[in-house]
Amino acid sequence: GYEDMVIIGSRLMHYSLNKAASILGLGTDNIIFVDNNSEGKLNCKQLEEKIQECQENRLFILALIGIAGTTETGQIDPLWKLGEIAEKYNIHFHVDGSWGVPTIFSDKHKGKLKGIEKADSVTICGHKQLYLPQGISICLFKDPQLLNYAATTARYQAQQDTYDLGRFTIEGSRSALSLCLHGALHIIGKKDTKC
Repeated sequence: GYEDMVIIGSRLMHYSLNKAASILGLGTDNIIFVDNNSEGKLNCKQLEEKIQECQENRLFILALIGIAGTTETGQIDPLWKLGEIAEKYNIHFHVDGSWGVPTIFSDKHKGKLKGIEKADSVTICGHKQLYLPQGISICLFKDPQLLNYAATTARYQAQQDTYDLGRFTIEGSRSALSLCLHGALHIIGKKDTKC
């Protein structure tokens, strides 16, 4: 019953969202941009107006994108409020935390990410604040079963019911760079003093 599909979020969304829209076949014209308020954060009032316009025009909103640390300014969108709006309108809530999610490791600053727990999916790039080699990007899902929507298998690898995660990614095979992230978090990460 929908006329088209769109992605909605801040004008400060990373250019990789344009790439994602192109890969999905939506095209960049199907990204709806919401202005920022005077604090540089996504304007929630305008967001709701645009969501209602989408409903009136029978446009399915594939995802609402919140930003946890814009590339240009480091600004964090009001994640809690965006999560509430996503719940209200039953929209997948994705947080682009590529730059800012490592803030969650700081006892002093983790409160800036209040609401990230409402996200359905979150991206993190280890080559940003974690100072690791490029190519260590991760997308985490609240419901891991969502990965099955994009799963592709083959007879020779990425088979059903295996630990080959290549069946869920665009790249298929990936290097072992994730070991750098694992190692960094264990070697220089926070220590659990309760053990």
